[in-house]
Amino acid sequence: MINVNYIEPSMRQMLDMFIFETSLLLEQLDEIMIQIEKEKVFTHNNINETFRIMHTIKGSASMMGLDNISALAHSVEDLFYAIREGKIEVLDNDLLFDLVFQSLDFIRRDIDELQSRGCISSDYSNFIEGIEEYVSTLELSSSMKSKDNANLESKDEKEVIDSNFEYKEDSDVVKIIFEQGCMMENVRAFMLVFELRDYCEFIDFYPKDVETNAESYRVY
Repeated sequence: MINVNYIEPSMRQMLDMFIFETSLLLEQLDEIMIQIEKEKVFTHNNINETFRIMHTIKGSASMMGLDNISALAHSVEDLFYAIREGKIEVLDNDLLFDLVFQSLDFIRRDIDELQSRGCISSDYSNFIEGIEEYVSTLELSSSMKSKDNANLESKDEKEVIDSNFEYKEDSDVVKIIFEQGCMMENVRAFMLVFELRDYCEFIDFYPKDVETNAESYRVY
């Protein structure tokens, strides 16, 4: 938390400038997201601009000692860096929209709190953890696809299908129930499947779209 009532006059002027410039950047990013949502595609320019804006907010917030804003902007910056560098493939644009818009709302709320109360008391650790898990999941997905493609090149397709779906009588069935409000349940479910692969001769999961569909975890 930072209490602006105890900041030196010169620092207060810097804080006012931070609030003004960050508000402008948030407006720019709002316009970019609205454009992307209309066109249903992330262009190279959109990705670069989003990365640049979050990088700027991260640096400015860090300089002001606003660690929560800086950490949140950093997590979104890392997400778009991974997209820009081709490390991950975004399969669910709606989830990505939600993450960015939520981030913008959180930062804007902190800006309003700074102006009205002179301090911020936000804690985005769970949300940031969710973004990091989302990035990790997409990275794992890309890794799994590369591995699967390599296997397909070395084996006959029929053999792959037969071996992957050879159910055994002693197979175990595991049902996963997530705690209410833990966020990004489908991402957590997919990461669990990935972690279990090394311990199983065979593993299958349902719903099949748990990796890409944020609503697919709602199965009872």
